[in-house]
Amino acid sequence: MEKRVTVRLNQADFLKLEAAAENAGATLAETLREVWRKEQETANLEARLSQLEERTAKRIKALEQQSASLRERLEEFIEKNSTAQKFILKKLGDLLAVGETQQKKGA
Repeated sequence: MEKRVTVRLNQADFLKLEAAAENAGATLAETLREVWRKEQETANLEARLSQLEERTAKRIKALEQQSASLRERLEEFIEKNSTAQKFILKKLGDLLAVGETQQKKGA
């Protein structure tokens, strides 16, 4: 179903519309319809872009949280590893000391 619309433009806007129509080789009505379609496409693209930006921001936030969690777990691992190494070195030192003591007693 088609509907008719009447538009009042000031002289300057009318002349711009007329020039655009002539440049496009189209009528005033065709030019207005094309402008309307492009405006709708632009609005649709802007809405989709906004949705994409929201999803991207959510993904970035999730990645930042995962990164912080991994960093925390890595720091815990390094601390535990360091503590374990110190413990093992102490035990090895103790064992070496005991071995040296026993060697001295046996000599």
